[in-house]
Amino acid sequence: MNKIPHIYIAGPYAAPTTHEIVRNINIAWLWGTRVAECGAYPVTPHANTALMHDIQTPGFWYRATIESMLRCDAVFLTPGWLRSPGSCNEADAAVDAGIPCMQNIVEVAEWVRKWYTDHGLPDFVIVSGVPDVSE
Repeated sequence: MNKIPHIYIAGPYAAPTTHEIVRNINIAWLWGTRVAECGAYPVTPHANTALMHDIQTPGFWYRATIESMLRCDAVFLTPGWLRSPGSCNEADAAVDAGIPCMQNIVEVAEWVRKWYTDHGLPDFVIVSGVPDVSE
């Protein structure tokens, strides 16, 4: 069976207000849609655990998201990722594990095309061109 590449979405989550956290969740979700348009499955922890940050300690979430990221084939670092300590830790862990990190959607599209060239394209996957990021 042909696999679908999983790309982890790393970007800011924490913020001083709930409104700003929701904005960060929405930004990550939008980047996840662009990754999916490229033909990869976006692993977006922001959306998966939206607004659950008070249920556990920050250390729990940092560890859990890094473990999730290490199961992925690549990492997409959203704009602003450098201002997020969690994203910086995820990027460092990805580099240490040899997981490719990309910072723009053109790189993602090219990486996904190469992935399917190397692994085969399932007949149910639509690989579009580079998604519009003009917003």
